[in-house]
Amino acid sequence: MNRALRSMAMATVLAGLLAACSSSTPENSKPMSPEAAKAAAKAALRDLSLGSGLVRGPSGIVPQSAARVGLSAQVLGALEGLGIPMGQALEAGCTISVEPLPFTDDDQDLVPASATLKVDCTLDNAGGYSYTLKGSLKLEDNDDNFKNSGFRLAFEGFSDKATKGDYSIERSFEGSFALDSKDPALYKIDKGYNVLVKESRAGQTDTLAATFDASETYAPDDPSKPILAGDFTVDKNQPGSLVVSKNADSYRWNWFTDPTLHYTFSCTATTDEGVWIPFDDGAVVYTYNDSKGQSATLRIEFTGCGSYTVTLNGEVLE
Repeated sequence: MNRALRSMAMATVLAGLLAACSSSTPENSKPMSPEAAKAAAKAALRDLSLGSGLVRGPSGIVPQSAARVGLSAQVLGALEGLGIPMGQALEAGCTISVEPLPFTDDDQDLVPASATLKVDCTLDNAGGYSYTLKGSLKLEDNDDNFKNSGFRLAFEGFSDKATKGDYSIERSFEGSFALDSKDPALYKIDKGYNVLVKESRAGQTDTLAATFDASETYAPDDPSKPILAGDFTVDKNQPGSLVVSKNADSYRWNWFTDPTLHYTFSCTATTDEGVWIPFDDGAVVYTYNDSKGQSATLRIEFTGCGSYTVTLNGEVLE
């Protein structure tokens, strides 16, 4: 599906998700505010974590149970980048059903030629939280005759929920993302997914929806060791899009890298919310134009491992 058609499809899905929880105002009808920019930055950092997870794999060892159900290191890393602890769930004994089983894997890279994974389980005391995973993932090898050619993962009614005391956060995922790693010198990453978040504390509930649509590349510093370090690029002339809707307001951003975002495996930094940010140089720029022609620029710049600033129109967001 080309980017224009995919964007239309994702926008339709997002509209449906929002209609289920609130009545939204027209997109970009309001000027940008620091609060809306912070929500965008939060969503953006999680999306950047997905990209790095596709390259580096999970933070821990891939459990043997993962290989049996077609979850390679790169798939687990991507899910962990999104905050989905699939590896931890498997280690805790969660069962994942696979259709078909056994699945076809002619190139023996642990990625099924095509398979659907279904999960419905609960983790108790996962970092102090009760954690629930439910729904399906569709995995497809790009080329089952070419080892490590990459894959596409699609969410099919997939959700997770974490609960601790009177606090809970529930997320629903739709859409897909893909990695093309046939060329060891230039990986291609294609994103077209959305997340609906419902966060509740003491009876008060906030909703946030984010839709991500981008094509980006990853160029390893050393193609023989791609996991170690490299540059992520989103072309300014072909920017990605990020639509963030918080409660009733919706904001569309275009984004690109400037300069390229440098990833390094040795950087294990995370945000205060536990999101991977293994970058030591570069920046991502998000531009916004409201319906009255007013513009805003959100910039997330990395100046070292674990060192980054978030600015709106040049002013640091606290």
